Amino acid sequence: MDYLVNDDNSVLQRKYSNRLKMAGRAIIIFGLWSSLQVLILYFLNQESLLTFIYEALKEEGLDNSFIYPMLIVLAIVLVGVPFLINLYMGLSAMGEAKGKKKTPVYLVICVLSFIVSFVSIFMSDLSDYLELAIASLIVNVTFCIACIDVVYSAIRLRRCKKQAKKEV
Repeated sequence: MDYLVNDDNSVLQRKYSNRLKMAGRAIIIFGLWSSLQVLILYFLNQESLLTFIYEALKEEGLDNSFIYPMLIVLAIVLVGVPFLINLYMGLSAMGEAKGKKKTPVYLVICVLSFIVSFVSIFMSDLSDYLELAIASLIVNVTFCIACIDVVYSAIRLRRCKKQAKKEV
């Protein structure tokens, strides 16, 4: 039967590993929210980006058989890319928490996502949709906290592992 080692370093490794795993899950859930938010905003705004693109392409003389597939691909990209980025960050954080060797690329992406999300808190104008504005504010603040937790926990976990190698 395996017993847990309860020296200070092992306890800290488990602590930061658990925090990293939970923050990784949160990042994935926030990716789902950001995709859902794009869809909600699309359906709430009649004058959306896709409408502007459709009208511009229609003025160019393109027919609907070309425009509609292009708009579908654009909509998939607008919804899918934020989710895929968050999925990558979350899965990488969870993988590192399980002990897999990960490059710091996901941490850099996490910091950039934090900056974008933090700036978007102050830049968003959803005054017409109060419920969505409140939900977005809460989720964006929580996402920022999750990003900070991922970066902090990953750095601390790496330091604990490095210290454990020195002690052996």
